[in-house]
Amino acid sequence: MAQNGLISSSVAGWFQKIPIEETVGYLAEFVRAGKIRGIGLSEVSVTTIRRAASVHLIAAVEVEFSLFSPDIQENNVAATCAEPEIPIVVYSPLGKGFLTGQIKSFNDLRVFQKMDPRFHEENFHRNLELISNMKFSTTAMVFATLLSAALAAPTTIVSRGGTAWSVVDFLSES
Repeated sequence: MAQNGLISSSVAGWFQKIPIEETVGYLAEFVRAGKIRGIGLSEVSVTTIRRAASVHLIAAVEVEFSLFSPDIQENNVAATCAEPEIPIVVYSPLGKGFLTGQIKSFNDLRVFQKMDPRFHEENFHRNLELISNMKFSTTAMVFATLLSAALAAPTTIVSRGGTAWSVVDFLSES
C-alpha cells in the first residue's frame, strides 16, 4: 500500500532457508532509511510473528479469517497479534465466496480454489453442509442479524482484543 509516496513492504511466503530475523532485519534498514513505511507479514505462524517482532516493529499481519476459516483464533495468531497490538489485515471474510450463497456446486469454484484441499471435490459437499448448519447456529444468527458478512470476521477479532482491517474484494467473493 502506498501512502505519502512510501510503500509498506509485506513478507509473504519468504524463502524459508533465510531466517525471518534476517529478512525483517534487512527490511528494517529500509524503514530506518525512510524508503518504506513499515513491515508486514502474511500467513505466518505465532512463532514467526514473535521472531519477526523481536527484530523490528511489525506494522500488520495479513491472514484469512471468516466464520468459514476461524484458524487464527485456534492457532493463537489473533492473540499473539493482540499482545503488542499488531493490526490484523483480514482477507476473505466471506469465506472465499462460500458465505455469500453464490457457490452452490463444485463448478462454481474458480480454478485456483479447486487447488486448495478445502475445496477439493471430495470435501466440497461437506463444506456446503457445514455452512448450511452454520446458518442456524446462534453465533451465525447474531452475525447475520447485526452485521453484514463482510464485517463479521474483523469484528470478531476486534471483540477479542485485537485490531482488524478488512480487505475485501466484493466482486471476487460474491
